[in-house]
Amino acid sequence: MDGNDTVRKFGSAGYFNWFFGWFPIEGAYDPPSTMSQDEVEVATAVLILMRYACDATPLLVTEDELIATGWPSYIQPFAQNALEVFMERGRGVEG
Repeated sequence: MDGNDTVRKFGSAGYFNWFFGWFPIEGAYDPPSTMSQDEVEVATAVLILMRYACDATPLLVTEDELIATGWPSYIQPFAQNALEVFMERGRGVEG
């Protein structure tokens, strides 16, 4: 799924809200001690991009307007890379 498809699936607010349900929207990121250094690096890279995108995007934006910013397409390869790094360990408990 590419970044634009993700926006269409979850909506513009959901695109950010789902991510920031797992990561802090501001302040220091204190990764769990169970994460490897590679996992911390890729997660931090995506976090930084998502923070930039969130800050650069108006609060009330449609899916098409968010897609037009280019952020979802720009972030997607970084997110895909992060997924691949995390999947080297395998799926965890996602409950």
